Amino acid sequence: MNQHDDWWIVKEPGARGTVATIGFRTDRLKEWGRLLFLDLPNKGAYLAAADFFVSIEARQMITFSAAPLSGQVIAINPLLNGWVDTAASGSEWLLKLLIKD
Repeated sequence: MNQHDDWWIVKEPGARGTVATIGFRTDRLKEWGRLLFLDLPNKGAYLAAADFFVSIEARQMITFSAAPLSGQVIAINPLLNGWVDTAASGSEWLLKLLIKD
């Protein structure tokens, strides 16, 4: 499995740079089963592309995934941080990164 194939990414211009909203691809979620726990970086953390940054515990497997982009974490979806809220489908956005232009 190519770690960069785990994500969907939407990039939008922002006042301080490009904001990338990142989430799990639907086919990955089906493969993993229901998400149970995610260990995400803290808001303000800097991520480097290809470095492992999230630990994923799901019904079908436990795995790690690599960051698809480099940037600073500016927001984390509270439904998907830690023990995953049962109301979350998993297809929501996971985090937002500020990418310096």
